[in-house]
Amino acid sequence: TGQIPATRLLAYTCTHDQIGNRAAGTQGEQAAAAYLAQTLAGYGYQVTLQDFPILRYGEPYTSTNVIAVKPGLPGYGTLYVGAHYDTVFRVGKGSSAYGGPGANDNASGTSVLVETARVLAAEPLSPTLRLIAFGAEELGLLGSAYYVEHAPLPEKLTAEGMINMDCVGIGSKLSVNAVRDVDLPFAQAVGAGAD
Repeated sequence: TGQIPATRLLAYTCTHDQIGNRAAGTQGEQAAAAYLAQTLAGYGYQVTLQDFPILRYGEPYTSTNVIAVKPGLPGYGTLYVGAHYDTVFRVGKGSSAYGGPGANDNASGTSVLVETARVLAAEPLSPTLRLIAFGAEELGLLGSAYYVEHAPLPEKLTAEGMINMDCVGIGSKLSVNAVRDVDLPFAQAVGAGAD
């Protein structure tokens, strides 16, 4: 497989940083979704935008999941790679401001998602690969919940595992966490120390 140069990851992270605030339901989030969709389609993936309704501070908005698919062979299941691209909604002013451009949380994760897509685009894969940039995760994992709730039953039955990348732009240690003990073999097969 190909390599993922740190310079490319930094370039994607800076692009998201230039978009600015990507809080759920904002123009920044919409711009980031469009950028991700265009980039993933450019690598040859089938890209779908999945809009869904959200509430932010009691007001209705729309967020979007960006779904890129590389079909695999029948009977090999589906592997998921995900990262959220929204940021914490910025409130306050000056030194009391909270939230912001979100370079680490989570432009770093979506940068790895996009680079994973680039590297795997020409690789022959047996399982179907679904790369998903989730919207509205900072409001309570709304994008991923919407995706799972609306996935067709055959897709749910063929899911083999998911790697979710969040805040990967900090520190020097790669860690993989499995929620359930039954998922540890999958997590350990990734090649990192798994807890």
